[in-house]
Amino acid sequence: MSDSWDRGAKEEVTFAHLLAAAQVERIATAALSIVQCAAQEGTLRGLLTGSLDLLGREQSKAKDTLWELELLRILVHHKIDATLGEPDLSVQFSGSPVGFACKKIYSEGNVSKVLSNAVSQIEREGEFGIIALNLDDLLPANAILKAPTLSAMSSMLEDRNNFFLRTHERHLRKYLTPGRAISVLVSCAAIADVENAENRFMNTRQTTVWQIPGIPDAKAEKMNRFIAAMSSQYVAA
Repeated sequence: MSDSWDRGAKEEVTFAHLLAAAQVERIATAALSIVQCAAQEGTLRGLLTGSLDLLGREQSKAKDTLWELELLRILVHHKIDATLGEPDLSVQFSGSPVGFACKKIYSEGNVSKVLSNAVSQIEREGEFGIIALNLDDLLPANAILKAPTLSAMSSMLEDRNNFFLRTHERHLRKYLTPGRAISVLVSCAAIADVENAENRFMNTRQTTVWQIPGIPDAKAEKMNRFIAAMSSQYVAA
């Protein structure tokens, strides 16, 4: 593909090439975060275990690891001190350790079990924690999203996140109310065709934070600071 582009033979670049390039870019960018990991060999091994077809819907250790690395990159992008560590990511924020349990959602019918496992992880570690859910595999398989503008694409993904939160709010309240897990971060990424963008085909992502109501004031203040840190739009995956 790069040879065709360099020679000016853009007609040789197929749609399949563009999709493959978008996936490689996303995986390679996330893999750069491995240098920040203490267990680099184990993390790389996880990234190579199973399918990394981002348009397919096969569950795999590789996709689980990719989500941890992508979230690590997102947090660092927002100038939050984060590393891979128990429960999945270890974050220092406002002077307190915050544990992130990172989970991929592969089925709407499995949300309750995923939340239960995530809460169990968090309750073994730290003062309080956040459940980080990735929704990519709930999007249609082998498809890309289309929107006229970047703003419209961000809104489309934000709507998807909010729909998930509304649909599963009873599960969120059930599992988060009694324990140390006080918030859920949901993130959805996709390959998109943005008609009015200079480069139409791109990786896009939207991340949304939901906080359980009624938490103690001290934790609420820290969560508000975290939400403020994450409030800027994050488009590039």
